[in-house]
Amino acid sequence: MRKPKRLARAVLVASAFCSLPVVAEPASFWRLPLMPQTPSNSGEIPGLAPTPQVVALIEAAKTADTARGARAYSKDLTRLIVVRKAGIWYRAAFSKRLAAADLAARNRQHKWVSEGEVAQAFNELMTGAGGTLRTDASVVHQLRISLANTSADLGSVRSHAGECLPSEAVLLIYVLLVNNGAVSTPLPAPLPASPSPNVGYVTFSGPSGPDARIRVSRYAAVHTRSQVVELYENLAQRIGI
Repeated sequence: MRKPKRLARAVLVASAFCSLPVVAEPASFWRLPLMPQTPSNSGEIPGLAPTPQVVALIEAAKTADTARGARAYSKDLTRLIVVRKAGIWYRAAFSKRLAAADLAARNRQHKWVSEGEVAQAFNELMTGAGGTLRTDASVVHQLRISLANTSADLGSVRSHAGECLPSEAVLLIYVLLVNNGAVSTPLPAPLPASPSPNVGYVTFSGPSGPDARIRVSRYAAVHTRSQVVELYENLAQRIGI
């Protein structure tokens, strides 16, 4: 087990790239730029910083309306939220079900996921993992605007104001995990001369308390595979996959 001092360092987030969780995961796991501040209107909500991972997600999302593209995009999204402790077979099954549900929803053969259901899925995930962080539909809506302002391929809020595709729901849950289920507070604008490649994007500044990502990872570290799978099955059922 990590020493308390080392664990405290693992929880810190200092940039648009997040630290890896306690459970060892691939280098891409848990890494996505973070949710922006809450401005006065949706047109002012910035999107995610255009890092290589975000660009790759956008490219994958462009073909998610085809069978092959849906499988690839669902695989990427599954790797973002389902920890390796769940097992390779479960991750593959989760990804396959997500792809099928997403394609069916696009063809109006499967229900879309309401913003309230996304919020509830996150809250139940936190409850199952022993966390106290919570969110609500208003935060989910803010996030959907941010995704849409990043790319129309990531967010459907402009065509479906109160509900989203299953794939979008999974991405939203991931970004909720990154941001502890909250919209970050306004931060000072970066200096014009800043050398940062993410100038104009707001980095993570979440509420105090246990980090949601670390909470899920710690749960996976001390529970059996079947218990971890049950945690994700509850989430899957909530968003209809």
